Amino acid sequence: MSDFREIMARLIYTSFVMAKTPDWLLLMEHDQTEQYIKTVGLNYVICRDSLYTENIINDMQRIINEGVFYTSASNGFAYVSISDLVRTYAELLAHPEKVQSNQTYNFTGPELVTPKDYFSLIEQQTEKKLTFNHVSEELMIGYLESIGVSKESMDGWLGFERMQATGVCSVISNDIEQLTGKKPLSMAE
Repeated sequence: MSDFREIMARLIYTSFVMAKTPDWLLLMEHDQTEQYIKTVGLNYVICRDSLYTENIINDMQRIINEGVFYTSASNGFAYVSISDLVRTYAELLAHPEKVQSNQTYNFTGPELVTPKDYFSLIEQQTEKKLTFNHVSEELMIGYLESIGVSKESMDGWLGFERMQATGVCSVISNDIEQLTGKKPLSMAE
């Protein structure tokens, strides 16, 4: 009975795959929370999610409407589908015995997808010729201002672009497949 209580008395914290990225407050807060959890003596499972595929899919409509895609980044993210995360978290909760205590998992998609990759995917899916513009951060700021992005949202957008530009986002993990027995969806799927 004590084994069952130990399994059930476990904190599951949803973090971010690049939690240890310096110089960005949102991620530093995730890292600080992870460090705190590790010091208080609880059994824990830290789940670091990558960026959601659906965020990019939602942005695709704007790109299609404008006919132009702007980015200052060039490296890839291993975007993860929300449906894969739901399936994985359900598995964690339904079968806690499969998960080791005091473990950190990275939940990512199966491949790195660059801005050029998902731009090409948009063109393939829509059969529409679009324009890809790799621009400086200054021009990216001007573009975001021109489409009415708030200062707060712009800081987040540029933060992800900076992380992508430096390559710190290039994390791929097979943790979803190991925990669920099923490979996560690719961006194209």
